[in-house]
Amino acid sequence: MVLLIATEATLFLLLVSTYFYLRHEAHGPWPPAPLTDPKYVKPLVAMVVLVASSVPMVVATRAARNGRFATVRTALSVALLLAIAFLAFEWVLVSDSLDTFRPQDNAYGSIYYTLIGVHYAHTVAGALAVEWTILRSRRFTTEHHLTLRVVALYWHFVNVIAVVVFLTLYVVPRA
Repeated sequence: MVLLIATEATLFLLLVSTYFYLRHEAHGPWPPAPLTDPKYVKPLVAMVVLVASSVPMVVATRAARNGRFATVRTALSVALLLAIAFLAFEWVLVSDSLDTFRPQDNAYGSIYYTLIGVHYAHTVAGALAVEWTILRSRRFTTEHHLTLRVVALYWHFVNVIAVVVFLTLYVVPRA
């Protein structure tokens, strides 16, 4: 899992670096008109929902160490529901964005949708891993719950990336 996280961290580092390179090389405002002031309230709410899903992951991990496996399943289910809420909200946000600009319109559109799309895909992968962990949770013991610990590690990484993507796409353009 650490190697997977390192690989994905490298991918996101390259994507964020590409964003800043394109911003540096852009002639004119970044993002270009009519996107000069990206709206950030809805994306902020989506990001907070996703980041909040780390709390039930911590609860699940602690509950597994203490042998409270019903709590593990409940906490994992809450984390999964928050992930699904984020994915649905993000889907709507991207669909709305496509009404204003498209990936092929300019460099900003290209890197915006690439960052959003890769983040979305790795959130889906994380949500599937959480679902798999729920299914395996009946086999956990206080000593043997490595699946949960590994998936929780990946899930926290997904949430760190959510903050990085939000800052890059919605806070940096205002700076």
